[in-house]
Formats: sequence, C-alpha cells, structure tokens
Amino acid sequence: LSFDRNLIHTSFTSQENTIKINPLNPHQLVIEVPKSERREYVLLDSLAIRFQDSSTHRMDTFFYSQMLEENLTNVELTIDSLKDQMQYIVQLVKENSVIEEKIVLAEKNQCKVEFIHVIPGKYRVKLIEDQNKNGRWDPAQWDKKVLPEKVILWDIQELRADWKLKLELKP
Repeated sequence: LSFDRNLIHTSFTSQENTIKINPLNPHQLVIEVPKSERREYVLLDSLAIRFQDSSTHRMDTFFYSQMLEENLTNVELTIDSLKDQMQYIVQLVKENSVIEEKIVLAEKNQCKVEFIHVIPGKYRVKLIEDQNKNGRWDPAQWDKKVLPEKVILWDIQELRADWKLKLELKP
C-alpha cells in the first residue's frame, strides 16, 4: 500500500504527520484528524491510494462530525449469576442494531464489561451464552437436537451526556 498525500484532500488545514500507513497493519491507511466541532470531510482522489498490485480505488468522500467527550457517556456493566468459565457475548443494542459487542469469559460466575464513548440515548444490553465459543449466536439445529444459544435482553435507563453509569445485571 502506498499513497500520495497531494491527492488526499481534507477540510482541516494541518496535514503534517496526520496521514500514514498503520505500522501494525500495512494494508491500512490511518488519517488522524484534529479535534473540531464542525462537520469535516476527507476526499480520496481515485489515484490517492495504490495497492501492491498497482490497482487503485474509486474516488470517495467521507464526511464526519466529532463528538466531544463531555457529550458522550460510559457504561460499566457487571453481570452476575453466570456459568463459570462460559464464554458470553455482551452487546449494546440501539433500535435493534448492535452498536458495540464484547466477548468475555465469566470468572467467579460474573463478567465485567465497559462500553466507552457511547452516544446518549435509549439502549438495551443483550447477553448471549456462546456455548460453542464461535463468537456469534447460533440458532437451533433440530436435526441434531441442539437448542439455540440462550439470549437475555435488558432495557437499561436512558443514557445521558457526561455520565459514567455503573449497572449490575442478573439473568
């Protein structure tokens, strides 16, 4: 992966050292953006990025708005009464869409999960007992007489800006 800095256009002025190839993943371009309350953009010209096989990508524009930390919230969950050493998937869900997901292993019959920088709003917490440890919910397999993986949902109180909410949940 290589790139031409002159073909990457942004709405912010300082581009020095803000565009680089990720040293941990050489197939990933990292564009660091300054803090701003305005709506900003990054425009990638079609020749801005070249892959190892000399192919390029299509021209694209990305618009984004940053949210200040004081406009976000953190949620710390402790889920008790779990099966010890069982793998669980904990999801933060808003309007039937998974916003964030963590895979955890229950220790001493509980797990702790933290979701940081969450946009305020109404959410649910979904807990999936990942019996086969494949990192996703599996439906029933009636031909093999296997039940679906257990799912538990909790409605949690509406999240507000600049909160650090600590919740204890039990199945």
